[in-house]
Amino acid sequence: EQQMGTKVGNGECWTLANDGLTAVASASTDRGEEPCMSSKGYVHGALIYEKIGRKHPEPPGGVLAAGVARGDILQFWKARLEAKDGRSWKSAGAPDHTAVVTRVEHNGVIKTVEQNMGGVKIVKESTYDVDELVEGEVRIFRAAGVNWVGPLEATWP
Repeated sequence: EQQMGTKVGNGECWTLANDGLTAVASASTDRGEEPCMSSKGYVHGALIYEKIGRKHPEPPGGVLAAGVARGDILQFWKARLEAKDGRSWKSAGAPDHTAVVTRVEHNGVIKTVEQNMGGVKIVKESTYDVDELVEGEVRIFRAAGVNWVGPLEATWP
């Protein structure tokens, strides 16, 4: 959020998330705590939520049941989200897109910061209702240390 309106690193969406994890890891190390791991490919920590196309999400109950929270990282793959009223849609990922959660509303709508959306390589706010996913995939990760989650592998489950 401190980078709002600026370009972080090379301006790619992934860079914003990875640089955030790197900063958190550094602060943890300074406090004598185990640092979180940096991103490995499109894996950004412990997988806490997954939805593929129109299938039911894991865990059942969606992002609220998963406990999605500030600092978690969304990873989209060829995602198409259609508004529940059928009047609008948006995409995320051509093929991939990464965003960082800033807040989850009581209705499950996720507020994010992201960059390189629509070719605009500056940090801006956005919102996603992943219940609206009808095509593609979304996974949400939580920063974690290697002692808690094990080494990260850059493969999709």
